Amino acid sequence: GYGRDIVYDSFLRNMRLSIEKGKLLDPWSPQKIVDNKSLAELFYEAGNKERQGYFLKESERFSIGKNDFVDLKYTLSMDYENSGNELQGIKANLSLLINANEKAEEPVPTEPTEPSGPSKGKGTSTSKKASIPDASDHWAHDCIKTLLEHGVISGYPDGTIRPDNPISRAETAVLIRNALKLASAGQDALHYRDALPSWARDSIQATSAKKIFVGYPDQTFRADRNITREEMTVVLIKAFNRKLEGDISIPFLDRDQIGKWAEEFVKTAVQQEIIVGYPDNTFKPKNAITRAEAFTIICKLMGWHPEHQSN
Repeated sequence: GYGRDIVYDSFLRNMRLSIEKGKLLDPWSPQKIVDNKSLAELFYEAGNKERQGYFLKESERFSIGKNDFVDLKYTLSMDYENSGNELQGIKANLSLLINANEKAEEPVPTEPTEPSGPSKGKGTSTSKKASIPDASDHWAHDCIKTLLEHGVISGYPDGTIRPDNPISRAETAVLIRNALKLASAGQDALHYRDALPSWARDSIQATSAKKIFVGYPDQTFRADRNITREEMTVVLIKAFNRKLEGDISIPFLDRDQIGKWAEEFVKTAVQQEIIVGYPDNTFKPKNAITRAEAFTIICKLMGWHPEHQSN
């Protein structure tokens, strides 16, 4: 007794989709990137300006490095409170189309040509003006601006910073080398079995020679792999030679998900107020850390954060 259009429109309004991303092979700590959207909001119809699909917000977008992967979990449910008898007995086939864009270029880091100032207290910034087209209103804007001015970070070729993108192991090596002004590894350079990107090779070798980074058991570095929050904590605490004073309990609700190999480094970072948890008091150790989060930790370790933390 219901016309096709009535059934069809009701189906699009009352069926809702959520998508989470993470890595099922690791302890599943998902990030929701589509939160209970109706199919009508996600629908694409050629030539219909009202139905052009759903574009992820900047904070929901993510990158997948070469030889890396991300698992996506789809949950489809019905809004029973608002749906009626018109959907009883309905069967449907859904086609999901995901558009992804390949990164056109790798970031090209630039070495600072002037001293970056002292590592504690107020540093002397360079005359370079920080232009951040995609981070002007970002919560980490002040740290990003400070690191740009001190030559610790540089933008992508298109002038963007992409603060909410994950940061790779190669990018992290460049970040640490720029911050600590590490010399080339020379004879101490380690030779990994996998290819290293030319723009990050010296930084990877310099940080590896200092035992900040160590390769995987198969003697690979996996430069394009995104680094997790616990991994970043370990390498940065090692890089800046911070030590745990006494012992403390890790306050995060998901502390059991932190690898044993990372626990002491996480404790050190918590004790010295280098890292803080999310508002729900979790740390999400297996999640990929964002560029902005990494920049903020570096800003704290360099002693520059107190200048603008009130913002």
